[in-house]
Amino acid sequence: SPDSQYLGFFADRKLKKVPASGGAVQTICDAADGRGASWGPNDILVFAPSPFSGLSRVSAAGGSPTALTEVRERGGTHRLPFFLPDGRHVLFLSGTAKSIDKGNTICAVDLETKKISIVAHENSEGLYAPVVGGARDPSTAANRDAQMGTLSIEREPRVEVETEDGLRSL
Repeated sequence: SPDSQYLGFFADRKLKKVPASGGAVQTICDAADGRGASWGPNDILVFAPSPFSGLSRVSAAGGSPTALTEVRERGGTHRLPFFLPDGRHVLFLSGTAKSIDKGNTICAVDLETKKISIVAHENSEGLYAPVVGGARDPSTAANRDAQMGTLSIEREPRVEVETEDGLRSL
């Protein structure tokens, strides 16, 4: 959970949670073969209930999930959701069972409108990492505006590793 009070997980064909301090496991809802979940603000969870499904949303208190996205092609999948800091948009992988499919994309869905935007043509999950220091680093590989506008690639992606003697780019 965003407040670190609960841990969410899939088990026994269910989405469940348990207090981080220990205690009884609570079932949130059914999830036949979960493929990722993200716990957002206002105690909403977005999750992929099965390998070849769209995303669903459910209250952390439990209940019946509602569809958030719909897979329109046979063998398609929406999985690995990740809430963005605005609490309104969720990144996810949209693709097929073939990991080498060039049509796989990282998308974002708006929880209010259900509008889906393509973020990048990649076969990977999308994750958000805040910019350190509050300013946009000019070496950032990709920037998106807060209104979910277009993606702009400014440079080749790079990996940075912080070592004892400084920051190094790989």
